[in-house]
Amino acid sequence: KPGSFLLKASLVFFPALVLVVIMSYHYSRALVFTSVEEFSTFSFWFRIFHMLLLTYVGAGIVSFAHSYITAATSEERKKLKWILWGLCIGPMPFLALVIVPHEIGIDPPIPEEYSLLALVIIPGAFAISFVKHRVLDIEVVIRRTTAYTIVIGALLAAYVAFVSGVASLIGHLTASAGAAIVVALLFEPLRVRVQHAVDRHFFRVQYDFRKAEQRFIDNIKHAWTLSQLGEVLVKETDNLIPVERIGFFALHQPGNRLQLVAHRGFGQLERHVPQFEIEKLNSDLLLPAALDESVEAGISHETADGEVFRRWGLALVYSLLSRESEILAFLVLGKKRSDARFTMEDVDLVKNACTQAGLSIERIKLREKLFLEQIESGRLRELNQLKSDFVSYVSHELKTPLTSIKMFAELLRARPRKLDNKGIDYARIIEGESDRLDRMVTTILDTAKIDRGINVYDVKEIDLVDAAKTALAIMQYQLDKQGFHVEFFLSSSRKRNGIASVLPVLADRDAVIQAITNLISNAIKYSGKRKLLKVSVLRSGKRALCRIQDKGVGIPSEVLPHLFEKFYRDPKHSRHVEGIGLGLPLVKHIMEVHKGTVEVESIPDKGSTFTLAFHMANPTNKSLR
Repeated sequence: KPGSFLLKASLVFFPALVLVVIMSYHYSRALVFTSVEEFSTFSFWFRIFHMLLLTYVGAGIVSFAHSYITAATSEERKKLKWILWGLCIGPMPFLALVIVPHEIGIDPPIPEEYSLLALVIIPGAFAISFVKHRVLDIEVVIRRTTAYTIVIGALLAAYVAFVSGVASLIGHLTASAGAAIVVALLFEPLRVRVQHAVDRHFFRVQYDFRKAEQRFIDNIKHAWTLSQLGEVLVKETDNLIPVERIGFFALHQPGNRLQLVAHRGFGQLERHVPQFEIEKLNSDLLLPAALDESVEAGISHETADGEVFRRWGLALVYSLLSRESEILAFLVLGKKRSDARFTMEDVDLVKNACTQAGLSIERIKLREKLFLEQIESGRLRELNQLKSDFVSYVSHELKTPLTSIKMFAELLRARPRKLDNKGIDYARIIEGESDRLDRMVTTILDTAKIDRGINVYDVKEIDLVDAAKTALAIMQYQLDKQGFHVEFFLSSSRKRNGIASVLPVLADRDAVIQAITNLISNAIKYSGKRKLLKVSVLRSGKRALCRIQDKGVGIPSEVLPHLFEKFYRDPKHSRHVEGIGLGLPLVKHIMEVHKGTVEVESIPDKGSTFTLAFHMANPTNKSLR
């Protein structure tokens, strides 16, 4: 900050000015009175001045070296490098070859006037830092130096008057010491007050770039909505760089609609915002757009349309971009209230803030999208639960009338004398259709239980051959109705504990029968013209297999990965085949619970083969869920 820097520097060097005054006083007295005592006093103060000068140079080198090491960017190091070199090289010949030898009592190796030539390096190095790397704003330095020189001159005059008054009473040395104490106690608060007064009355207070940028970015990161982000950009920018008007416009797709989110001085656009015609852009807006007379020379920008900018009172416009350089919003600024041009620091500060704001807009939109998706997901879960509850309720309620229908059909068939042949056939049809409908309801209810995690299986040693025969018997009506020719193949029988047992497995008998009937039902639905079904029960190593093979339409390769997904059906046949897509998922679940597998082999238009593979009986765990 130029003002603070200059005023602090002036007060730091204030003791040197005091020493100069004291030396001048004693030197003039020595010349006037030709007094050896006054020359000795002058020499004493001159040596103190040399020591103070040595201290200043050393402290300056240490201070700038620390700033150079802790600089956050390479650009800041470039600004400090020349000053640091100037302080290191410029005074060194004078200090090392003149001051130090003189203080230790030996003759300097070179005349003092030659060593002073090296001091020219200091203003040269400072000039390079000022002009080339803009370490300070030269215009501001000159103007503030004038103002501060007047103020410091007034303070110095007051100090001299104070010292002179005290000196006339108690002596020069005591007066100087007392004045130093007064300076130490009063000048720091006085310095702050003077700086604020000068800045307030003569200049608009400038900002510390690094602190302003950090505060800007921190506030942007804490914005959770687009309106909060807009308020942060408008408020912070207007506080740091007071302008006549400022507005934050969000760009909404589709339609390229502009929305005035936050502003100062754009009241006429609150109700109507002009349409943004993105197709008429001549650039990608990576640089800010500005009127040439609104920014300092040398600042990279795109020259704006003067007529449009002047009509709306604009001077500088930034586009907020996404990572893919998509335009998300605009920050528009009017002229500075001080009528000054925007400096490079102004442009860079707002540009960095807009870059961070563009990322924040993406973050805000992503958060809003995730929030909406969570709401939608919750709504879908609720609907799914309602659907599941409804299906379970309806399916459960269907169980009672189905049981009654089947019971009365069996009673009719048990009295053949009271029925003719057609009556017996009708009763058989009623019973068969009741069984089919009962299986459908059972599948739905079991699926609902699986979803809720309450399906319990009663596991014990069963005969897989018997389970397959029972499943075929259950499906006999459907097979006869469709005109299927059934072939049943099983491995050779053997005796186990006096009981005929072919392939013993540990399983829930009803669940195994349900899995086999579901596969047979699936084969019937997709049988095509060839009505052939082969059911095989056999042993393969330590596994017991039940294989259901048909000569139907087959399954396309692209359908196989989705075959066991709930409610999935082959789109090619979904309109012509009954079912809701729960049979095969239930088969897969049953096999997974029994630590078995279901395997599929299929060739389109030639048929499919489903194989249920169980582990042979090993009576260990008797309970599965």
